[in-house]
Amino acid sequence: MACAWLTDMLGAEPPLPSRLRGVIDEPRWSRMSALSRSHMSPLTTSVGRLLDACAALCGVRSHVTYEGQAAIELEAIADSTNTDSYSLNVIDEDGVLLLDPREMIASVARDADTGCDASSISARVHRGLVYAAALAAHIAADRANLRTVVLSGGVFQNVLLLEALSAVLARSGLRVLVPRHLPPNDGGLAYGQAAIAAWQRSLDVSGDPRAGC
Repeated sequence: MACAWLTDMLGAEPPLPSRLRGVIDEPRWSRMSALSRSHMSPLTTSVGRLLDACAALCGVRSHVTYEGQAAIELEAIADSTNTDSYSLNVIDEDGVLLLDPREMIASVARDADTGCDASSISARVHRGLVYAAALAAHIAADRANLRTVVLSGGVFQNVLLLEALSAVLARSGLRVLVPRHLPPNDGGLAYGQAAIAAWQRSLDVSGDPRAGC
């Protein structure tokens, strides 16, 4: 993911970051860069994968053995006393709000190469995501004339992001809802899929849509 983000920013193969030297060999880095520029590399909008990239760039974790490992370890080392943040642009693309992390990735790579400690980088990454997400949430809420925001998805298993974003939104007057009885990640999605399947099956059996409610 680190290689893919840097390649996307440069449009060509980036140099191997300092904290990955000796961990990732140059030929493999070159292959990853070429793959990320090809049609065989699908795009991802996952914040978890973005955190994977940041974790690799600052030397926290270059290889994972379970889902979310790099993001979890990056969260764990964040310096709670550091109040700095990286910038993420909020872009309106045909009415869809997008968080563009390329400026943040460039800052992470630069700070890591100049010797900044990983705990400070982690704090700036998380705070930057919080501020950008809060701005996007406000824009979306204002457009829809709503004052309630739901925070869900696997990224909100990250307690640092969840608590910080919830606090920022609440202080600015938005009501924040979070999952309580179901997990916010794939477990919640699976439950929803099962509920829809059960509802559809009830229609097949009874023909009465109220039977599935």
